[in-house]
Amino acid sequence: MRLPFLRARPAPAAVAERPQRPPLPGPPPPLPDPAGGDPLLAAALELCWRSSVLLTWGDAPRVARFLLLCRAAGARRAHVACPDLPPDPDPEAALRAEAAALELPALAEAILAAGRAADARPFGGTPDVDAPRPWWLRAAPDAPGLREAAGFPDLVVDGSQLVHAAEPVARLRALAATGARRILLETPVVTAAGPLARAGFRPGDAWHAHAMSPAQSAAMAEWWRERGVALEQYRRFPQGFTRAQAEMAGLGATAWWSFMDRIAIARMLGLAGLRPRIATPSWEGRSLVILAEPAP
Repeated sequence: MRLPFLRARPAPAAVAERPQRPPLPGPPPPLPDPAGGDPLLAAALELCWRSSVLLTWGDAPRVARFLLLCRAAGARRAHVACPDLPPDPDPEAALRAEAAALELPALAEAILAAGRAADARPFGGTPDVDAPRPWWLRAAPDAPGLREAAGFPDLVVDGSQLVHAAEPVARLRALAATGARRILLETPVVTAAGPLARAGFRPGDAWHAHAMSPAQSAAMAEWWRERGVALEQYRRFPQGFTRAQAEMAGLGATAWWSFMDRIAIARMLGLAGLRPRIATPSWEGRSLVILAEPAP
């Protein structure tokens, strides 16, 4: 006799397979970085919204890119202030080339049309800051009347790098003369370590290339070589060089004249009536991007 609960049970029917859910979509691809890895440009784009921007150096392709992207990012206006027009590429060609690469040709043409419609002289004397102006103003940052001609800039961006300035305090004073509330700049920096410390460099020092001894020049070349930078000037003049030698060798604006650490840069900003607000390392720690403002 079989007990009821021991009866054989029929085999269960085959369970239908559940439909597989489609895989979840992956994250969207990252948007292209408009700054293209340029830390100074990235900082400028964060600050330029509703600002009047003044770019104060003469590398035509780079300033054209800065100008276009700042305008596209919401800057009220943007100009370049540089006394010289580079011959190759000329600024108009550089602006069009960068606009084509950034897919901003209409913006470039609007900028050029406004410049052509304006008085060819950089300083028209009009009180209307919204009047058309040439986008490239052939003047130094501290030229009389530039502030009005450039639409009263409140953000100055200087990519010339203090290391290339024969007189860095004078350069900083020229930038401060624009009256801008914010000044953004970049420069390589050194530290009192390794070969420089052994050659006598101390925190807060600033060494100028033409005044360095052969031992100091050799130490500076070694310090940068340890960081993967071979300075052409020390390959050609391993014992140091004078301004006249630099001019004759065609180094000119490419020479590294002023070597400073953070302390020295802050001191020079103070001498120019400025104070550092933010200093962000760049170029794998070899440089600083500095946001400065007028000292109270």
